Amino acid sequence: MFQICDAIFTDTVPVYIKNTGDGFFATFSNPGACLEAALTILKRLAARNRVTQSRPIDVRMGLHYGEMFLIDEETHDRHGNDLNIAFRVEGVSEAAFEDGLVEKLPDKNRIVATSVFFDMRVPKDAPFKRLGKANLKGIKEPVELYIYTGNI
Repeated sequence: MFQICDAIFTDTVPVYIKNTGDGFFATFSNPGACLEAALTILKRLAARNRVTQSRPIDVRMGLHYGEMFLIDEETHDRHGNDLNIAFRVEGVSEAAFEDGLVEKLPDKNRIVATSVFFDMRVPKDAPFKRLGKANLKGIKEPVELYIYTGNI
């Protein structure tokens, strides 16, 4: 997966990338570059999964817009509430939604975004559907979430 993502990140130029073991965290200079990278990752993984005889690689992505703080000059490690929100959005489950969900939430190959990201997205006509407010672990207030509904 990292071979696929590294090529994409070369094109979209993230500001910061951190390997988290079975995943990664990337920051971008603007929401448009972030959405472009997320969509490209999903498309390339889908193409790979169609032709490989190896186990498919499935992903979940959480998109959020906000501030982070540099906590280590050597490792360039980041921290902050907005970072925590992004991590929690990626793994959100149906049980987190206050009013329940009308539809089943896909457990793989999905992009879920916060309302903050949704309002900042580029292009504005990118197809997202409102999911509702979710209670995320470690986050005081419920967070309004949207799911990408376009073709991959």
